[in-house]
Amino acid sequence: MPNRKSPFVSTSTKDIITFLDDVRIALGFSQRQIDTMILLLMKADGANFHFHVGNIGVSFDSFTSEDSDLKEITVEKHIREKNYSNTISYKIPQVYINSVMKKSSFVEST
Repeated sequence: MPNRKSPFVSTSTKDIITFLDDVRIALGFSQRQIDTMILLLMKADGANFHFHVGNIGVSFDSFTSEDSDLKEITVEKHIREKNYSNTISYKIPQVYINSVMKKSSFVEST
């Protein structure tokens, strides 16, 4: 059986905190603005935010997991260049969302 080559796949070695900080800086947001957006996504059902700055596109999506009925938020950053594009996507961990909710004084926990 011939040895088939798999397509080139690159993965980011960044952790979610570093990735969100990069997204925050690219969008020109403060940490409070990012936290507020995450809180809004937690309250909404099936919500999303899309931003475009130069050759960078950022999407935040919120949905309820069918497996656990927990709210899940993903963030995706898409960079377009002349000859290529690169997309990185992360699911924001529940522990991070919980910490944002604890820091917020205007959101009651459910």
